Amino acid sequence: MVENPSLSGPSSRACDTQLSHTTVSDHHLTVSDRSGISVANCSTRLSHIGSNHKFRGLWRRGAVYQYRVRVPVDLVSVIGRSHINRSLKTTSLREAQRAMMAIGHDLERFFDSARSGNANAGGLNEAVELSPSMSAQSPPHEITLREAYDAYLADPSRRASPKSLLAYQTVGDVIMALIGPDVPLRAITRTVCRDLMTDLTKLPRNAKKRWPSLDARQAIARGQKERLPAVSIANINGHLNKFCAMLNWSVREELLDKNPALGLRLPDAVQAKDKRRPFSAEQLGQIFHAPLFSGCVDDEHGYAKIGPNRPRRARFWVPLIGLFTGARLNEICQLDTHDVRKVEEIWFFVVTFPIIPIGQCDALSNL
Repeated sequence: MVENPSLSGPSSRACDTQLSHTTVSDHHLTVSDRSGISVANCSTRLSHIGSNHKFRGLWRRGAVYQYRVRVPVDLVSVIGRSHINRSLKTTSLREAQRAMMAIGHDLERFFDSARSGNANAGGLNEAVELSPSMSAQSPPHEITLREAYDAYLADPSRRASPKSLLAYQTVGDVIMALIGPDVPLRAITRTVCRDLMTDLTKLPRNAKKRWPSLDARQAIARGQKERLPAVSIANINGHLNKFCAMLNWSVREELLDKNPALGLRLPDAVQAKDKRRPFSAEQLGQIFHAPLFSGCVDDEHGYAKIGPNRPRRARFWVPLIGLFTGARLNEICQLDTHDVRKVEEIWFFVVTFPIIPIGQCDALSNL
């Protein structure tokens, strides 16, 4: 019989991951009543899902379902391992249940062969693949680009601020509009990624602000019709970097064998130092005649809307201090009231830095 893996045996003590069991029901599965096990220096979070005996061994790593089976005690020395774990390569619960039942049946046959001495070296690998008969009856669900991207954003093991999540979601909307949200993830090739890069070079600047109701493909057509300038190379590379990060995650989750967008980016002819040129007089006039300085709604979401208030907080002072002193943003933002001082009728700012012992900071000479 295929057994439910134990978390208290010797193998769990040698585990280099952190196991955390779900605390709420997921996909109508019964919540496990076993406690989690924490192991020091763990870098992965596993979410196990308990259920009736029919689906024991089914669990999720991130968004992808896995199947873990304990090897019968009498076969551990023959097979050379105490447990067998395989990714089911799907985020669909139904497909995972069907796949694990097929693998469980083939594993039983393999265990019987091993007891009779007829198991060969490749038998185990064959046993844990999806059953050909199951594939012929109904091919397993192929995860789509949208499903993979949503799973990537929802992965609890990723640490991201709300602002970063919003940026990734915005980029995801653009990419899915250009590639197609229902395209199977495994159908995304290097050619598809290069076509994506080409399409991004045609995307107009501020397309979402100009036409909120249009997707990226429609915005490109509109922009070309009106001959609007396209986004910068840095913007394009930023989109590609975020897309590449999602594909790297897919490789780690065993949804892809390799990242087809790895290293794909446009060369930027403009050096970084040349991108930060001084503001022109016209640009400075636009900045300091904005509602924040002439009268706005408030200092929160209404600082760019005309209103009766004139708040005097960081949004107001940082640009002014930068204008009159030429100080850097990090120098301005660390200032406190006691850093404003007066010596011999001259007012000035005191900019301080933390004391860093020589040898602990290679960049000390740049301070």
